[in-house]
Amino acid sequence: MNSDISRLERDKRTLTLGLSPSVAATPLLHGLRQVRDSWLTHPERYASREDIQTDIELVSGVDASWCVLNANQPFQPDDYHSDDHHEHIEHIDIRTQSALPGNAPEAPVPASCTSLNRSKGGVAVRYHHGQQAPPRVGQLVSLSRPGSSTERNWVIAACRWLASADGKGKVDMGLQYLALDPRPALLHTTGKETGSAAYSPVITACQKRGGEPVHTLIAGSGVIEPGDRLMLVQDDRKQAIMCGEELEAGPGFARYTYRYLNAG
Repeated sequence: MNSDISRLERDKRTLTLGLSPSVAATPLLHGLRQVRDSWLTHPERYASREDIQTDIELVSGVDASWCVLNANQPFQPDDYHSDDHHEHIEHIDIRTQSALPGNAPEAPVPASCTSLNRSKGGVAVRYHHGQQAPPRVGQLVSLSRPGSSTERNWVIAACRWLASADGKGKVDMGLQYLALDPRPALLHTTGKETGSAAYSPVITACQKRGGEPVHTLIAGSGVIEPGDRLMLVQDDRKQAIMCGEELEAGPGFARYTYRYLNAG
C-alpha cells in the first residue's frame, strides 16, 4: 500500500495504479492514507461518537451549497457579466442582485437524511434519496437541520464513504466537516480567461492551523490555481487576494488557502 500511495503522490494519476482515468486521484489518495494510518495507529478520539437520530437536509455541489448559504438566492452568471457597470462599481450585494424575472435558476431541493452518529470531525447519515442519486465519494455537500428560515446554519462537508443500508434504496454516508462557518462570496478572476461571466461563486471560511487563523475558499474545479491574483467580493466589499496552496480536490470542487493583498 505504501508503494501505491507514493506513486499517487508522485504522479497524481490513478492510471499509474492500473485504474481508469475517470477515478479521481485525490479522494483515492486520501482514502488510502486513512486506511494505512488506521492499520498503523489507534488514535484516541477527542470526542466520542454520539448516537443520535436527527433529521438533516443535504445538498450536493458548489453551486447548490452557495445557493443555500446565500439565503436560497442562486448564482446567475448573467447578473455579473464583465461589462462597464460591474467593472467599476465598488460594492455588489450578492443577496439582492437578481436575475430577470423568469430567467433565474431554481434553488436546489434538499435531500432528506437521518443522522446516525456524530463526532467532533463529522457525521454519519442515512440518505433517503428516493429519485435523487446520493453524492459520490469525495463530493462536496452542505447539511443543515430542516427549517423554514433562510438564515439556517449550514455546514460544508465532504463525502468520505458510502455503504448500502438495505435493499430499499437507503445509503449510509460518512461526512467529514470542511467548514463550520461557511460564507458565500464571488470571485473575479482578474487576468484569466473566464468566458462570458466575470465572476464565479465561491465559499469562504476562516479555520485554524497550529492556533493561527487560515483563510480558505472552495471553488469549482478549474476555476483558479495556486498563485492566482483575484478579487474577492464579500460583505459588499471588494478585496484583492492571492490563492495559496491547494488543500483538497474532489469531484467538481477544489479547496485552497488564500491571503489578502495590501492588507492594512
